This record gives sequence, structure tokens and C-alpha cells, in this order.
Amino acid sequence: MTVTEDDLTNAIIKSNREYHETLTADESGSWELTICPEAHYNYYGTRGVADLFIDETYSGESWITIYELKSESAVRGATGANEIVRQFNKMRRHFFKDESNEREYVKDLRFELCFTPSRYTLEHVSDNVDIYRSVSDQVLTDVNFERWGTDVTMRSPDDVRPIQFFGTDWSEARPFEHHAEIANEELFEEYENLFRKISNRLLD
Repeated sequence: MTVTEDDLTNAIIKSNREYHETLTADESGSWELTICPEAHYNYYGTRGVADLFIDETYSGESWITIYELKSESAVRGATGANEIVRQFNKMRRHFFKDESNEREYVKDLRFELCFTPSRYTLEHVSDNVDIYRSVSDQVLTDVNFERWGTDVTMRSPDDVRPIQFFGTDWSEARPFEHHAEIANEELFEEYENLFRKISNRLLD
């Protein structure tokens, strides 16, 4: 059965709500959780939509993750990896320039380009390793933040723990495939051959 973007969105929202409940139960102070699927932005006519915006705020400090989700059907409908990256970069550049999304300060800011699991999407990532690797190295926002990250990942709605493709210098001593297996063993085992293929590509 093909995993849809809605399937993954619902699973990520559920996971964040459960995590928020543990924070409010175990910590003193006031935690606030803001979840916004289909978060729009508009900066002087440059319009777009982030698939999911999540802001966990404590004592005025925000931990924000903004997701761009790509299902197999979305990848098939795109002209290629360059189109997907252009859309993602457009969101990163302009999301916080919209006055309704402005933040004075963000403790931790993450942009995540997340693929749903399938043989097709994994083959797509494997074929375009260099394009997607370049995304994780770019800071494309003028928000004042303490920490930031841009991740290219794969998540399953059955277990939303991400397998992160980049952000680490993989080597023969520390191959991607070992990280993938530890990060989400069930997902790794389902597509083991393809994750190993990507691991080899990351060492090229």
C-alpha cells in the first residue's frame, strides 16, 4: 500500500503531541505546542505552502521544524530532483519573511525535506544523491537562530523516527547503512538493498 503525505503528516502530528504531553508532565514551566498543516506564506507575491509547521515553545524560546513532504506520487509528478529542491529552497528563503510567520528569535530551527518510503522514492534519492546532499549544506533563512539544520530524510507513518541521508561525513568505517539500521530498524529491513545502494553512492 502506497504511503500518502496525509498518512505521514498525521503520524508526525501524533508523535509530536505525545512528546508534548511528556514535556508538560515532567517539566515545570509552560510549554506551548503549535501545529499547522498546510502553513501558507506570502512575501510580496512569492507564495507557497509548507506541508507541516511545528513550534514547541518554552519560556519564549521556540524549537521549530518545518516539513516539506514528498510521497511517491509527488516525486513521480515532479520533473525531477531539481524541481523538488527549488520548491524546498523557496520555502526556506521566504517562509519567515511573511509577517504572519515572523519570529524574533528561534532556539532551534530545522527544515526537513522528508520522503515517504517506497522503492521508487529510494531509487529517486539514490539517483540524485549529489543534488540532495547539497541541500543540507545551505542556510537559506535570515531568522535569528541559535542552532539550525536542514535535513533530507525518510519516515514511515508506522514509526516516524527519521532516517537522515546527509549531515554526516559517511565513510567505510562509518557507513550510512549502519546509521539507517540503527535509526529505524524496521524501515531499514524493509528496503535493505536500496539503503545499502545509497550507502555505496554516498561513498563515491
